[in-house]
Amino acid sequence: MKGPLTSIKGFSHLLIENYKDQLDWGVLTKIKEVFDQSLNLEGIIKNALDNYKSEKVEYDILIVDDDFSTNKVLIDFFQFKGYSCKDVISGAQTFEELETYKPKIILLDILLPDVNGYEICKKIKSDDRHKDVIIFLITAVPANEVKAKLKESMADGYFLKPFNFFEFEQLFEYL
Repeated sequence: MKGPLTSIKGFSHLLIENYKDQLDWGVLTKIKEVFDQSLNLEGIIKNALDNYKSEKVEYDILIVDDDFSTNKVLIDFFQFKGYSCKDVISGAQTFEELETYKPKIILLDILLPDVNGYEICKKIKSDDRHKDVIIFLITAVPANEVKAKLKESMADGYFLKPFNFFEFEQLFEYL
C-alpha cells in the first residue's frame, strides 16, 4: 500500500505545486482533497506499522540463497529429516530476520545480490547476540577460495554445490 500511496501523494503534490495557477479552482480543490486524504492514510498506515508486532515463527535452519531451487531442495531435505526451515534471498533479509529470531543453523550462500556471504557471516559472528549461531557457507565458489576465507569469515564450515547430501549429516549434531 505504501508504494501506490507514495505515487498518489507525490503526483497530487506536484500538481498542486506546479499547476496551481493554471488549474480551475474546483479541480485544484479536488486534487488538494486527494492530497489531504493521502496524508491521512499515510498516518493510518504508519500507526498500524508502528504498532504491528510480527508473530515470532520458530525454525531450526535459516537458508540464505538467491536461488529458489536451491532453497526448495534444502527445505525439502531438512523437513524430511524433521527440521523446520525458513529461507531468504539477500543479506538485508538475513539481518531483518535475525532481529526477530535466532536460528540454530544458518546455511549461507557466498554469492548474493547485495552483500557477499563472507561479509554477512563476519557481521553475524561479530554480534554478541548471534556469535554462537552455527553458520555453514553453501557455494559454487572453488573450495580453495572458501578455505582461504573460512577463518576470516568466521564460518563454522562449508558445503560445495552441487551438494553431497550425506555431508549435511554433520549438521544434525548441532540440531
